[in-house]
Amino acid sequence: MKNRKKIGIIVSCLVGLLCLGLLVFFAHRKLEQEQEVENPIFTMYWPNGTHLSFEGKDAWELKNAMGLDSLSYKKNKVCKCEPGYTIEIKTRFREQQYEIHLEEGIVCAKKGQAHLEKDSLEYEAIQEGIMALRYHAKMNDMQLDTSHLGFSVQYVYTGSNSEYIPTATYIRSLEELQQYFNENMVNEDGEEHPYAERFRTATQSFDEEYFKKQVLVIVEKGEGSGSVRHDVTRVFKNQDGELEIVIEEVFLGFGTADVAGWHFFIEIAEDVNVTGDEKIKIVLDGEVVENPVVTMKCSDGTTFVGDGSIAFSIKNVISNYLIKGNENNCTCLPEYIVTIESDMRHEVYEINLSQGCVHYDGKSVSLENWQKRDLVHSIAERMDEMEMPENPVAIMKYLDGTTYFCKGVRAFELKTSLFGVLDFSKEDTSNWSPEYVVTIESDVRHEVYEINLTEGCVRYDGKMVLLNEEEKRIMEEEIDYYLSYVKKK
Repeated sequence: MKNRKKIGIIVSCLVGLLCLGLLVFFAHRKLEQEQEVENPIFTMYWPNGTHLSFEGKDAWELKNAMGLDSLSYKKNKVCKCEPGYTIEIKTRFREQQYEIHLEEGIVCAKKGQAHLEKDSLEYEAIQEGIMALRYHAKMNDMQLDTSHLGFSVQYVYTGSNSEYIPTATYIRSLEELQQYFNENMVNEDGEEHPYAERFRTATQSFDEEYFKKQVLVIVEKGEGSGSVRHDVTRVFKNQDGELEIVIEEVFLGFGTADVAGWHFFIEIAEDVNVTGDEKIKIVLDGEVVENPVVTMKCSDGTTFVGDGSIAFSIKNVISNYLIKGNENNCTCLPEYIVTIESDMRHEVYEINLSQGCVHYDGKSVSLENWQKRDLVHSIAERMDEMEMPENPVAIMKYLDGTTYFCKGVRAFELKTSLFGVLDFSKEDTSNWSPEYVVTIESDVRHEVYEINLTEGCVRYDGKMVLLNEEEKRIMEEEIDYYLSYVKKK
């Protein structure tokens, strides 16, 4: 009898589960049929009016994933926030609209206003939905429509670029476009960049007729990861008469280690009065982009010039040693004067590497030997990214006649790394023979440095430096390092 009851219970459970399964199946099928009949269109409008649309099943899934219908709306609440993201859902029978203001944590709809805590699941669902839409647009290389805003943009991948600060250039004619191409898509040997054809394809529609009516703006932007992209969301003339370009980051939801470079080709509508003489102001992720120029002047008159990221890089390196160093009242004369200038700053750093002093804004610090060596390396490495008026040649010759050489900034980098921290203040009264002779030559200089690592001596201009064992080891490592890339005569 008990067994019959157990069997009956089991059968009842199975029948119940079967019925539940059928109910779920038919409910799901009914929903699918409703979706097919209604064929919804899900559209998200960015704050600037740019929009992206999905239809059918994808539209329902996006709507449900963001959970906009399930929020607690309070009636009679008037939305007074700045325009944000707008979600519009249209079907054959109804139309819904939601205004999303992420910064304030507010969603507005016909039924009222919902307030979200920024650490709540509802807020995260909406935030992730918006990021997913931007991610989809970028992963599919969708060019979002901005023509109704007075501009349109092409985003073209042009290889690696570590220059993360965006720069903008006016192109007013075919000649200027060709000049930009030659300077950015052709190397010193006359060979075209691997992605030059992409650049050429993107600009082939800009002809003489176009430039008679309007200018082209090219923005170059590097990314530290291929998973990060940027959108141009606004281009307009501001109250100061500047052409303002607003750029916002799009994170694709995963991390990669590749460095990416992009060119944004911004075509401005004919009815927007831009002459190409206006100052360009770039706002990147909510902050005005500063594009400083760095000038590094050496005591021998040699001058290096760089801009953008290299300027900030040198500033950060020097500032780091101002923090690390020990405050003093050093009055030594500078060997390097580094000036960083922009519309927002004018900073002057004075450095004496041989005596280990750094001066800035009335503060003076002294550096230990390892800090001097570290700082000179940092400066030498960044010289390779800067321009200099002269074109020196560095020649390193061994006693057996073997000769190596390098040119340009690399030659000055070698000089700075090998001899930048040495204090040539002692008169040379000894009679030793060099094992290496390093000559730096150009139209304005002829410098000869003699090195004997066995004796631990370096000679220059009648003065010498005695190296201790640690300094000898470092000098030998520096020579080996430079021999790895200099050319053999």
